[in-house]
Amino acid sequence: MVRKTFKLTNRIVDINIFDTAFHEEDNCFFFGHPLDYIKNSDYNTIKGPWLKITIKKDEVVVVTDIIGTYRLYYLSAENFIYISDNYSFLLGKISEIKINKIEYEYWKKHDYTTGGKTLFVGVNKFKPATENIIKDNSFEENLYFKNLPREYNSIRHTEMVFTDLDHTFDLIKKTNTKVVLMFSGGKDSCLLALFLKKQDIDFVSVFLKLEPTFTQAYLDYQKVLQVSEALGIKTDIITVKVNSFSKDESNKIHQVQLLDKHFTAIHYRGAEEIKKAYGSDILILNGSTSDSIFTFGPSENSKISYLRRNIMFNSKSLISKIAVQFLNLKARRHFRLGKNEDELLLALMDEYKYCRVLDKEKDEDYYDYLLKQLSFAKKVLTTFNSMEMYTKTYTFLQGSTQQVIHNSCRFHKLKYIMPFASPGVIYATMKYRNDKLEITQPKYCVERILKEKFNFDYNNIKLDYNNQTFSYNLDELRKNVNEEFEKCLSASISKTN
Repeated sequence: MVRKTFKLTNRIVDINIFDTAFHEEDNCFFFGHPLDYIKNSDYNTIKGPWLKITIKKDEVVVVTDIIGTYRLYYLSAENFIYISDNYSFLLGKISEIKINKIEYEYWKKHDYTTGGKTLFVGVNKFKPATENIIKDNSFEENLYFKNLPREYNSIRHTEMVFTDLDHTFDLIKKTNTKVVLMFSGGKDSCLLALFLKKQDIDFVSVFLKLEPTFTQAYLDYQKVLQVSEALGIKTDIITVKVNSFSKDESNKIHQVQLLDKHFTAIHYRGAEEIKKAYGSDILILNGSTSDSIFTFGPSENSKISYLRRNIMFNSKSLISKIAVQFLNLKARRHFRLGKNEDELLLALMDEYKYCRVLDKEKDEDYYDYLLKQLSFAKKVLTTFNSMEMYTKTYTFLQGSTQQVIHNSCRFHKLKYIMPFASPGVIYATMKYRNDKLEITQPKYCVERILKEKFNFDYNNIKLDYNNQTFSYNLDELRKNVNEEFEKCLSASISKTN
Protein backbone atom coordinates (compact mmCIF):
# COMPACT_ATOMS: atom_id res chain seq x y z
CA MET A 1 0.00 0.00 0.00
CA VAL A 2 1.19 3.51 -0.82
CA ARG A 3 -0.16 6.42 1.23
CA LYS A 4 1.26 9.87 0.62
CA THR A 5 -0.12 13.28 1.59
CA PHE A 6 1.78 16.43 0.76
CA LYS A 7 1.16 20.08 0.08
CA LEU A 8 2.07 22.04 -3.00
CA THR A 9 1.50 25.76 -2.46
CA ASN A 10 -2.28 25.90 -2.22
CA ARG A 11 -3.33 22.38 -3.18
CA ILE A 12 -3.01 19.26 -1.02
CA VAL A 13 -2.54 15.97 -2.85
CA ASP A 14 -3.68 12.87 -0.98
CA ILE A 15 -2.66 9.52 -2.54
CA ASN A 16 -4.04 6.20 -1.32
CA ILE A 17 -3.11 3.18 -3.43
CA PHE A 18 -4.24 -0.11 -1.90
CA ASP A 19 -1.99 -2.20 -4.12
CA THR A 20 1.72 -2.88 -3.65
CA ALA A 21 4.19 -1.24 -6.02
CA PHE A 22 6.38 -3.71 -7.90
CA HIS A 23 9.13 -1.09 -8.07
CA GLU A 24 9.81 2.02 -6.01
CA GLU A 25 12.64 4.48 -6.44
CA ASP A 26 13.04 8.14 -5.40
CA ASN A 27 9.29 8.74 -4.89
CA CYS A 28 8.53 7.04 -8.20
CA PHE A 29 6.10 4.12 -7.88
CA PHE A 30 5.34 1.47 -10.50
CA PHE A 31 2.28 -0.74 -10.17
CA GLY A 32 1.09 -3.75 -12.16
CA HIS A 33 3.32 -6.31 -13.86
CA PRO A 34 4.61 -5.17 -17.27
CA LEU A 35 6.82 -7.63 -19.10
CA ASP A 36 9.50 -5.19 -20.14
CA TYR A 37 9.76 -2.44 -17.56
CA ILE A 38 12.92 -0.42 -17.88
CA LYS A 39 13.46 2.88 -16.08
CA ASN A 40 12.49 5.80 -18.34
CA SER A 41 10.92 3.46 -20.89
CA ASP A 42 9.00 4.87 -23.82
CA TYR A 43 5.39 4.38 -22.71
CA ASN A 44 4.52 3.09 -26.17
CA THR A 45 6.83 0.11 -25.78
CA ILE A 46 5.66 -1.25 -22.41
CA LYS A 47 3.64 -4.48 -22.55
CA GLY A 48 1.22 -5.55 -19.85
CA PRO A 49 -0.91 -3.70 -17.27
CA TRP A 50 0.93 -0.92 -15.49
CA LEU A 51 0.67 2.44 -13.77
CA LYS A 52 3.33 4.97 -12.86
CA ILE A 53 3.13 7.67 -10.18
CA THR A 54 5.97 10.14 -9.67
CA ILE A 55 5.97 12.60 -6.77
CA LYS A 56 8.12 15.67 -7.25
CA LYS A 57 8.60 18.83 -5.23
CA ASP A 58 6.06 20.89 -7.13
CA GLU A 59 3.99 18.33 -9.05
CA VAL A 60 2.59 14.80 -9.21
CA VAL A 61 2.77 12.86 -12.49
CA VAL A 62 0.41 9.95 -13.17
CA VAL A 63 0.87 7.81 -16.30
CA THR A 64 -1.62 5.13 -17.39
CA ASP A 65 -1.09 2.15 -19.70
CA ILE A 66 -2.26 2.22 -23.31
CA ILE A 67 -5.76 0.79 -22.71
CA GLY A 68 -6.21 2.03 -19.16
CA THR A 69 -6.33 -1.46 -17.70
CA TYR A 70 -4.64 -0.48 -14.46
CA ARG A 71 -7.40 1.86 -13.29
CA LEU A 72 -6.80 4.92 -11.13
CA TYR A 73 -9.39 7.49 -9.95
CA TYR A 74 -9.25 11.05 -8.68
CA LEU A 75 -11.52 13.54 -6.95
CA SER A 76 -11.03 17.30 -6.68
CA ALA A 77 -12.63 18.83 -3.59
CA GLU A 78 -11.91 22.40 -2.49
CA ASN A 79 -8.10 22.62 -2.19
CA PHE A 80 -7.66 18.82 -2.09
CA ILE A 81 -7.13 16.34 -4.87
CA TYR A 82 -7.60 12.74 -3.81
CA ILE A 83 -6.07 9.92 -5.85
CA SER A 84 -6.85 6.23 -5.35
CA ASP A 85 -7.19 2.88 -7.10
CA ASN A 86 -10.37 2.36 -5.04
CA TYR A 87 -13.34 4.49 -6.14
CA SER A 88 -15.19 3.61 -2.89
CA PHE A 89 -12.45 5.33 -0.92
CA LEU A 90 -13.09 8.53 -2.87
CA LEU A 91 -16.84 8.28 -2.31
CA GLY A 92 -16.10 8.56 1.40
CA LYS A 93 -14.69 12.04 0.76
CA ILE A 94 -17.96 13.30 -0.75
CA SER A 95 -20.64 14.80 1.53
CA GLU A 96 -23.46 13.99 -0.89
CA ILE A 97 -23.11 11.50 -3.73
CA LYS A 98 -24.74 12.46 -7.02
CA ILE A 99 -25.16 10.18 -10.01
CA ASN A 100 -23.91 11.27 -13.42
CA LYS A 101 -27.17 10.62 -15.28
CA ILE A 102 -25.67 10.26 -18.75
CA GLU A 103 -22.93 7.93 -17.52
CA TYR A 104 -25.62 5.91 -15.73
CA GLU A 105 -27.57 5.63 -18.99
CA TYR A 106 -24.39 4.63 -20.82
CA TRP A 107 -23.49 2.09 -18.09
CA LYS A 108 -26.91 0.46 -18.29
CA LYS A 109 -26.44 -0.04 -22.03
CA HIS A 110 -22.75 -0.99 -22.18
CA ASP A 111 -21.94 -2.31 -18.66
CA TYR A 112 -19.09 0.19 -18.20
CA THR A 113 -18.59 3.96 -18.03
CA THR A 114 -16.54 6.04 -20.46
CA GLY A 115 -12.77 6.26 -20.20
CA GLY A 116 -12.55 9.42 -18.10
CA LYS A 117 -15.73 9.33 -15.99
CA THR A 118 -17.55 7.15 -13.47
CA LEU A 119 -21.15 6.84 -12.30
CA PHE A 120 -20.49 9.45 -9.63
CA VAL A 121 -20.24 13.19 -10.20
CA GLY A 122 -16.72 14.37 -9.34
CA VAL A 123 -15.10 10.93 -9.26
CA ASN A 124 -13.09 10.61 -12.48
CA LYS A 125 -10.71 8.13 -14.11
CA PHE A 126 -7.24 8.96 -15.32
CA LYS A 127 -7.75 8.37 -19.04
CA PRO A 128 -6.03 5.61 -21.04
CA ALA A 129 -2.63 6.38 -22.57
CA THR A 130 -2.17 9.68 -20.75
CA GLU A 131 0.52 11.44 -18.77
CA ASN A 132 -1.22 13.61 -16.18
CA ILE A 133 0.69 16.43 -14.51
CA ILE A 134 -0.89 17.82 -11.35
CA LYS A 135 0.48 21.16 -10.21
CA ASP A 136 -0.68 23.70 -7.68
CA ASN A 137 -3.03 25.55 -10.05
CA SER A 138 -3.31 23.21 -13.01
CA PHE A 139 -4.15 19.70 -14.15
CA GLU A 140 -2.54 18.86 -17.48
CA GLU A 141 -3.50 15.80 -19.57
CA ASN A 142 -0.98 14.76 -22.21
CA LEU A 143 -2.03 11.99 -24.59
CA TYR A 144 0.90 9.78 -25.63
CA PHE A 145 -1.25 7.65 -27.97
CA LYS A 146 0.33 7.84 -31.45
CA ASN A 147 -1.12 9.80 -34.36
CA LEU A 148 -0.48 7.69 -37.46
CA PRO A 149 -1.41 7.98 -41.15
CA ARG A 150 -3.39 5.18 -42.76
CA GLU A 151 -1.70 2.82 -45.23
CA TYR A 152 -3.87 -0.14 -46.25
CA ASN A 153 -1.37 -2.98 -46.31
CA SER A 154 -2.55 -6.37 -45.05
CA ILE A 155 0.84 -8.01 -45.64
CA ARG A 156 2.67 -5.40 -43.58
CA HIS A 157 -0.07 -5.56 -40.94
CA THR A 158 0.29 -9.32 -40.58
CA GLU A 159 4.07 -9.21 -40.44
CA MET A 160 4.17 -6.49 -37.78
CA VAL A 161 1.61 -8.28 -35.61
CA PHE A 162 3.62 -11.51 -35.87
CA THR A 163 6.87 -9.72 -34.99
CA ASP A 164 5.33 -7.99 -31.99
CA LEU A 165 3.72 -11.18 -30.65
CA ASP A 166 6.97 -13.08 -31.14
CA HIS A 167 8.76 -10.43 -29.09
CA THR A 168 6.08 -10.66 -26.39
CA PHE A 169 6.57 -14.41 -26.06
CA ASP A 170 10.33 -13.95 -25.98
CA LEU A 171 9.81 -11.67 -22.97
CA ILE A 172 7.44 -14.19 -21.39
CA LYS A 173 10.07 -16.91 -21.75
CA LYS A 174 12.64 -14.73 -20.01
CA THR A 175 10.41 -14.49 -16.92
CA ASN A 176 10.98 -18.22 -16.29
CA THR A 177 7.41 -18.39 -15.01
CA LYS A 178 4.90 -21.16 -15.63
CA VAL A 179 2.18 -19.93 -18.00
CA VAL A 180 -1.51 -20.76 -17.66
CA LEU A 181 -3.19 -20.27 -21.05
CA MET A 182 -6.91 -19.51 -20.91
CA PHE A 183 -7.96 -21.66 -23.86
CA SER A 184 -11.28 -21.03 -25.61
CA GLY A 185 -10.68 -23.13 -28.72
CA GLY A 186 -10.86 -20.08 -30.98
CA LYS A 187 -8.27 -18.79 -33.43
CA ASP A 188 -6.75 -16.36 -30.92
CA SER A 189 -6.05 -18.91 -28.20
CA CYS A 190 -4.77 -21.35 -30.84
CA LEU A 191 -2.28 -18.73 -31.97
CA LEU A 192 -1.15 -18.07 -28.40
CA ALA A 193 -0.71 -21.81 -27.80
CA LEU A 194 1.44 -22.15 -30.94
CA PHE A 195 3.65 -19.23 -29.89
CA LEU A 196 4.14 -20.90 -26.50
CA LYS A 197 5.13 -24.13 -28.24
CA LYS A 198 7.41 -22.23 -30.65
CA GLN A 199 9.29 -20.63 -27.75
CA ASP A 200 9.33 -23.90 -25.78
CA ILE A 201 7.65 -22.19 -22.82
CA ASP A 202 6.36 -24.31 -19.95
CA PHE A 203 2.57 -23.89 -20.02
CA VAL A 204 -0.70 -25.53 -19.19
CA SER A 205 -3.89 -24.97 -21.19
CA VAL A 206 -7.03 -24.39 -19.11
CA PHE A 207 -10.75 -24.11 -19.82
CA LEU A 208 -13.22 -22.96 -17.16
CA LYS A 209 -16.40 -25.04 -17.32
CA LEU A 210 -19.51 -23.58 -15.71
CA GLU A 211 -21.72 -25.63 -13.43
CA PRO A 212 -24.65 -25.48 -13.96
CA THR A 213 -24.06 -24.78 -17.62
CA PHE A 214 -26.07 -23.52 -20.59
CA THR A 215 -26.16 -24.51 -24.24
CA GLN A 216 -23.51 -22.15 -25.66
CA ALA A 217 -21.08 -22.88 -22.82
CA TYR A 218 -21.50 -26.62 -23.44
CA LEU A 219 -20.77 -26.11 -27.15
CA ASP A 220 -17.66 -24.12 -26.20
CA TYR A 221 -16.55 -26.98 -23.95
CA GLN A 222 -16.87 -29.49 -26.81
CA LYS A 223 -14.99 -27.15 -29.16
CA VAL A 224 -12.12 -26.79 -26.68
CA LEU A 225 -11.66 -30.56 -26.44
CA GLN A 226 -11.63 -31.06 -30.21
CA VAL A 227 -9.42 -28.07 -31.05
CA SER A 228 -6.97 -29.06 -28.30
CA GLU A 229 -6.63 -32.45 -29.94
CA ALA A 230 -6.03 -30.83 -33.35
CA LEU A 231 -3.28 -28.68 -31.79
CA GLY A 232 -1.72 -31.61 -30.00
CA ILE A 233 -2.12 -30.11 -26.54
CA LYS A 234 -3.92 -31.25 -23.41
CA THR A 235 -6.38 -28.79 -21.89
CA ASP A 236 -7.23 -29.07 -18.21
CA ILE A 237 -10.91 -28.58 -17.44
CA ILE A 238 -11.61 -26.65 -14.24
CA THR A 239 -15.22 -26.63 -13.05
CA VAL A 240 -16.52 -23.33 -11.72
CA LYS A 241 -19.71 -23.45 -9.70
CA VAL A 242 -21.83 -20.43 -10.56
CA ASN A 243 -23.72 -20.20 -7.27
CA SER A 244 -20.82 -20.89 -4.93
CA PHE A 245 -20.36 -17.40 -3.46
CA SER A 246 -21.54 -16.44 0.00
CA LYS A 247 -23.55 -13.24 0.29
CA ASP A 248 -20.57 -11.38 1.75
CA GLU A 249 -18.26 -12.61 -1.03
CA SER A 250 -20.78 -11.64 -3.69
CA ASN A 251 -21.29 -8.16 -2.23
CA LYS A 252 -17.55 -7.55 -2.03
CA ILE A 253 -16.96 -8.60 -5.63
CA HIS A 254 -19.91 -6.56 -6.92
CA GLN A 255 -18.48 -3.55 -5.10
CA VAL A 256 -15.11 -4.00 -6.79
CA GLN A 257 -16.73 -4.56 -10.18
CA LEU A 258 -19.52 -1.96 -9.92
CA LEU A 259 -18.27 0.43 -12.61
CA ASP A 260 -17.69 -2.49 -15.00
CA LYS A 261 -20.64 -4.88 -14.84
CA HIS A 262 -19.83 -8.46 -15.74
CA PHE A 263 -20.75 -12.03 -14.95
CA THR A 264 -18.13 -12.31 -12.22
CA ALA A 265 -18.34 -15.92 -11.00
CA ILE A 266 -16.34 -17.54 -13.80
CA HIS A 267 -13.52 -14.99 -13.44
CA TYR A 268 -13.23 -14.56 -9.67
CA ARG A 269 -13.92 -18.18 -8.74
CA GLY A 270 -11.99 -19.30 -11.82
CA ALA A 271 -8.90 -17.34 -10.75
CA GLU A 272 -9.22 -18.86 -7.28
CA GLU A 273 -9.38 -22.41 -8.65
CA ILE A 274 -6.42 -21.77 -10.98
CA LYS A 275 -4.38 -20.55 -8.02
CA LYS A 276 -5.30 -23.70 -6.06
CA ALA A 277 -4.32 -25.93 -8.97
CA TYR A 278 -1.08 -24.29 -10.13
CA GLY A 279 0.02 -21.99 -7.31
CA SER A 280 0.54 -18.24 -7.26
CA ASP A 281 3.86 -18.12 -9.13
CA ILE A 282 2.22 -18.23 -12.56
CA LEU A 283 1.46 -15.92 -15.47
CA ILE A 284 -2.07 -16.14 -16.85
CA LEU A 285 -2.29 -15.65 -20.60
CA ASN A 286 -5.58 -14.34 -21.98
CA GLY A 287 -6.47 -13.67 -25.63
CA SER A 288 -9.08 -11.06 -24.72
CA THR A 289 -8.98 -7.74 -26.70
CA SER A 290 -8.21 -9.44 -30.02
CA ASP A 291 -11.72 -8.95 -31.43
CA SER A 292 -11.86 -5.34 -30.26
CA ILE A 293 -8.51 -4.38 -31.73
CA PHE A 294 -8.68 -6.20 -35.06
CA THR A 295 -12.38 -5.98 -35.96
CA PHE A 296 -13.95 -3.78 -33.27
CA GLY A 297 -16.24 -6.66 -32.31
CA PRO A 298 -18.12 -8.81 -34.84
CA SER A 299 -15.64 -11.50 -35.90
CA GLU A 300 -17.78 -14.63 -36.21
CA ASN A 301 -18.22 -16.23 -39.63
CA SER A 302 -21.98 -15.69 -39.69
CA LYS A 303 -24.34 -13.68 -41.88
CA ILE A 304 -25.25 -11.37 -39.01
CA SER A 305 -21.62 -10.61 -38.21
CA TYR A 306 -20.92 -10.04 -41.91
CA LEU A 307 -23.63 -7.38 -41.94
CA ARG A 308 -22.24 -5.86 -38.76
CA ARG A 309 -18.77 -5.65 -40.29
CA ASN A 310 -20.18 -3.88 -43.33
CA ILE A 311 -21.78 -1.32 -41.05
CA MET A 312 -18.53 -1.06 -39.10
CA PHE A 313 -16.11 -0.64 -42.00
CA ASN A 314 -18.20 0.50 -44.99
CA SER A 315 -21.17 2.47 -43.70
CA LYS A 316 -21.89 4.09 -47.10
CA SER A 317 -22.48 0.77 -48.87
CA LEU A 318 -25.88 -0.47 -49.97
CA ILE A 319 -25.40 -3.56 -47.81
CA SER A 320 -24.96 -1.36 -44.73
CA LYS A 321 -28.11 0.62 -45.51
CA ILE A 322 -30.11 -2.59 -45.93
CA ALA A 323 -28.56 -4.02 -42.76
CA VAL A 324 -29.68 -1.04 -40.67
CA GLN A 325 -33.24 -1.41 -41.93
CA PHE A 326 -33.11 -5.09 -40.98
CA LEU A 327 -31.75 -4.12 -37.55
CA ASN A 328 -34.58 -1.63 -37.01
CA LEU A 329 -37.18 -4.28 -37.80
CA LYS A 330 -35.53 -6.93 -35.61
CA ALA A 331 -34.83 -4.66 -32.63
CA ARG A 332 -37.99 -2.55 -33.07
CA ARG A 333 -35.86 0.54 -32.67
CA HIS A 334 -34.87 3.51 -34.82
CA PHE A 335 -31.18 3.49 -35.75
CA ARG A 336 -29.26 5.26 -38.49
CA LEU A 337 -25.76 5.26 -39.93
CA GLY A 338 -23.21 7.96 -39.15
CA LYS A 339 -22.92 10.65 -41.82
CA ASN A 340 -19.58 12.26 -40.95
CA GLU A 341 -16.46 11.52 -38.92
CA ASP A 342 -17.88 12.79 -35.61
CA GLU A 343 -21.01 10.71 -36.05
CA LEU A 344 -18.97 7.64 -37.00
CA LEU A 345 -16.95 8.06 -33.79
CA LEU A 346 -20.13 8.46 -31.77
CA ALA A 347 -21.68 5.40 -33.41
CA LEU A 348 -18.56 3.42 -32.47
CA MET A 349 -18.57 4.79 -28.94
CA ASP A 350 -22.26 3.99 -28.44
CA GLU A 351 -22.60 0.89 -30.66
CA TYR A 352 -25.63 -1.35 -30.37
CA LYS A 353 -24.72 -5.04 -30.12
CA TYR A 354 -21.57 -4.43 -32.20
CA CYS A 355 -23.52 -2.43 -34.80
CA ARG A 356 -21.98 0.96 -35.47
CA VAL A 357 -25.22 2.94 -35.48
CA LEU A 358 -26.77 6.01 -33.88
CA ASP A 359 -29.99 5.77 -31.90
CA LYS A 360 -32.56 8.29 -33.15
CA GLU A 361 -34.34 8.11 -29.80
CA LYS A 362 -31.37 9.50 -27.87
CA ASP A 363 -31.50 13.24 -27.22
CA GLU A 364 -28.82 15.69 -28.34
CA ASP A 365 -27.48 16.17 -24.80
CA TYR A 366 -26.51 12.48 -24.65
CA TYR A 367 -24.45 12.54 -27.85
CA ASP A 368 -23.05 16.03 -27.14
CA TYR A 369 -21.78 14.71 -23.82
CA LEU A 370 -20.13 11.67 -25.42
CA LEU A 371 -18.49 13.69 -28.18
CA LYS A 372 -17.15 16.12 -25.59
CA GLN A 373 -15.41 13.18 -23.90
CA LEU A 374 -13.29 12.77 -27.03
CA SER A 375 -12.46 16.45 -27.52
CA PHE A 376 -9.12 16.29 -25.68
CA ALA A 377 -7.94 13.47 -27.96
CA LYS A 378 -9.11 15.18 -31.16
CA LYS A 379 -6.68 18.01 -30.46
CA VAL A 380 -3.79 15.56 -30.80
CA LEU A 381 -5.05 12.80 -33.08
CA THR A 382 -5.63 14.39 -36.47
CA THR A 383 -6.06 11.21 -38.52
CA PHE A 384 -9.43 9.46 -38.40
CA ASN A 385 -7.96 5.96 -37.99
CA SER A 386 -6.06 7.15 -34.89
CA MET A 387 -9.19 8.71 -33.38
CA GLU A 388 -11.14 5.58 -34.27
CA MET A 389 -8.75 3.30 -32.38
CA TYR A 390 -8.50 5.64 -29.41
CA THR A 391 -12.30 5.83 -29.24
CA LYS A 392 -12.34 2.06 -28.84
CA THR A 393 -9.61 2.32 -26.22
CA TYR A 394 -11.64 4.98 -24.39
CA THR A 395 -14.72 2.77 -24.34
CA PHE A 396 -14.72 -1.01 -24.71
CA LEU A 397 -11.00 -1.71 -24.26
CA GLN A 398 -10.94 0.00 -20.85
CA GLY A 399 -14.31 -1.51 -19.99
CA SER A 400 -15.87 -4.49 -18.26
CA THR A 401 -14.35 -7.42 -20.19
CA GLN A 402 -10.79 -6.30 -19.50
CA GLN A 403 -11.53 -4.99 -16.01
CA VAL A 404 -13.04 -8.26 -14.80
CA ILE A 405 -9.88 -10.07 -15.90
CA HIS A 406 -7.67 -7.45 -14.24
CA ASN A 407 -9.68 -7.21 -11.04
CA SER A 408 -10.15 -10.96 -10.56
CA CYS A 409 -6.42 -11.62 -11.00
CA ARG A 410 -5.55 -8.73 -8.71
CA PHE A 411 -8.13 -9.96 -6.16
CA HIS A 412 -6.26 -13.27 -5.97
CA LYS A 413 -2.78 -11.72 -6.38
CA LEU A 414 -2.08 -13.32 -9.75
CA LYS A 415 -0.18 -11.91 -12.72
CA TYR A 416 -1.64 -11.91 -16.22
CA ILE A 417 -0.92 -10.66 -19.73
CA MET A 418 -3.15 -9.98 -22.75
CA PRO A 419 -0.67 -10.21 -25.66
CA PHE A 420 -2.99 -8.63 -28.24
CA ALA A 421 -3.32 -5.46 -26.13
CA SER A 422 0.28 -4.39 -26.73
CA PRO A 423 1.10 -1.00 -28.27
CA GLY A 424 2.77 -2.74 -31.21
CA VAL A 425 -0.32 -4.74 -32.19
CA ILE A 426 -2.60 -1.74 -31.65
CA TYR A 427 -0.52 0.63 -33.79
CA ALA A 428 0.13 -1.93 -36.55
CA THR A 429 -3.62 -2.49 -36.83
CA MET A 430 -4.39 1.21 -36.66
CA LYS A 431 -2.01 2.00 -39.51
CA TYR A 432 -2.13 -1.00 -41.85
CA ARG A 433 -5.43 -2.85 -41.42
CA ASN A 434 -7.27 -3.50 -44.68
CA ASP A 435 -10.89 -2.71 -43.84
CA LYS A 436 -12.37 -4.28 -46.99
CA LEU A 437 -10.52 -7.51 -46.32
CA GLU A 438 -11.64 -7.43 -42.70
CA ILE A 439 -15.27 -7.51 -43.84
CA THR A 440 -14.88 -10.79 -45.70
CA GLN A 441 -12.03 -12.31 -43.64
CA PRO A 442 -12.41 -11.16 -40.01
CA LYS A 443 -9.12 -11.12 -38.11
CA TYR A 444 -7.33 -12.06 -41.33
CA CYS A 445 -3.93 -11.40 -39.79
CA VAL A 446 -4.50 -14.03 -37.06
CA GLU A 447 -5.61 -16.56 -39.67
CA ARG A 448 -2.63 -15.74 -41.91
CA ILE A 449 -0.12 -16.12 -39.08
CA LEU A 450 -1.64 -19.48 -38.18
CA LYS A 451 -1.32 -20.68 -41.79
CA GLU A 452 1.90 -19.04 -42.93
CA LYS A 453 4.00 -19.16 -39.76
CA PHE A 454 2.65 -22.29 -38.06
CA ASN A 455 1.16 -24.29 -40.95
CA PHE A 456 -2.11 -24.56 -39.03
CA ASP A 457 -5.39 -24.09 -40.90
CA TYR A 458 -8.06 -23.51 -38.29
CA ASN A 459 -10.84 -23.73 -40.85
CA ASN A 460 -9.91 -27.34 -41.62
CA ILE A 461 -10.85 -28.48 -38.13
CA LYS A 462 -14.05 -30.50 -38.36
CA LEU A 463 -16.06 -29.90 -35.22
CA ASP A 464 -18.64 -32.49 -34.24
CA TYR A 465 -21.11 -31.14 -31.68
CA ASN A 466 -23.34 -33.21 -29.44
CA ASN A 467 -26.25 -30.79 -29.04
CA GLN A 468 -27.97 -30.71 -25.69
CA THR A 469 -30.52 -28.37 -24.20
CA PHE A 470 -30.04 -27.09 -20.67
CA SER A 471 -32.58 -25.54 -18.34
CA TYR A 472 -30.06 -22.97 -17.12
CA ASN A 473 -31.12 -19.71 -18.79
CA LEU A 474 -28.41 -17.25 -19.86
CA ASP A 475 -30.89 -14.39 -20.31
CA GLU A 476 -32.18 -14.93 -16.79
CA LEU A 477 -28.58 -14.94 -15.55
CA ARG A 478 -27.89 -11.59 -17.25
CA LYS A 479 -31.06 -10.15 -15.72
CA ASN A 480 -29.97 -11.31 -12.26
CA VAL A 481 -26.49 -9.84 -12.75
CA ASN A 482 -27.96 -6.45 -13.71
CA GLU A 483 -30.27 -6.50 -10.70
CA GLU A 484 -27.37 -7.30 -8.35
CA PHE A 485 -25.31 -4.40 -9.67
CA GLU A 486 -28.26 -2.01 -9.35
CA LYS A 487 -28.60 -3.07 -5.70
CA CYS A 488 -24.87 -2.54 -5.23
CA LEU A 489 -25.10 0.95 -6.71
CA SER A 490 -28.01 1.86 -4.41
CA ALA A 491 -26.11 0.50 -1.42
CA SER A 492 -23.00 2.55 -2.33
CA ILE A 493 -25.05 5.74 -2.42
CA SER A 494 -27.06 5.15 0.76
CA LYS A 495 -24.04 3.91 2.72
CA THR A 496 -22.07 7.09 2.06
CA ASN A 497 -24.95 9.60 2.15
